[in-house]
Amino acid sequence: MPGLLYHCDKPLFQALAQEFRQQGMGLLQCDFDYADDPDFMNAPKMNQLDQIYRDGKSIGELVQRLGDFDEMFLVGKSLGAMAMAAALASGNFDQARAIWVTPGLQKSTLGDQIIAHPGRSLVLMGDLDPSCLPETLAPLREAVQVRVAVIEGADHAFAASDLHSEEDLTQAAMQALANWMPLRPQG
Repeated sequence: MPGLLYHCDKPLFQALAQEFRQQGMGLLQCDFDYADDPDFMNAPKMNQLDQIYRDGKSIGELVQRLGDFDEMFLVGKSLGAMAMAAALASGNFDQARAIWVTPGLQKSTLGDQIIAHPGRSLVLMGDLDPSCLPETLAPLREAVQVRVAVIEGADHAFAASDLHSEEDLTQAAMQALANWMPLRPQG
């Protein structure tokens, strides 16, 4: 589930999709168009959050209607991580593995929702992200089912900088993913 401006066509989501396909996994991608919706963008923050949670819950319900899966990974970035929390809470996703990319941990309950998910979770956070603070990451690091990977040089958008290309940041995130989940051998 993408962020407000970070959609499925961005490098990190493309790399994740490619990895999951190489692993022989089916893929359901969704994109939000909130940034293109003036009503959403001008709505009070609580109304925006309500919409994001309703959409996340609808996605969770849709996934459940698709049937049972041997393995399930849900990926959410920023605003999409909020929707993913709602999707996970919408049904029987206890065994689903969750990848939380740059979740907004300040002034929100998202950290508590990450910890509450009983399945394994990976939190990918850039060291330049405003939420990458010792006090926001400490509770996540203490949860047995959560691994936190801080990507050096990455900001909230995983954008290129003078020191790191977007490709380098994406590769670092994919290495963190490989360290977290055993990948199936190719061939």
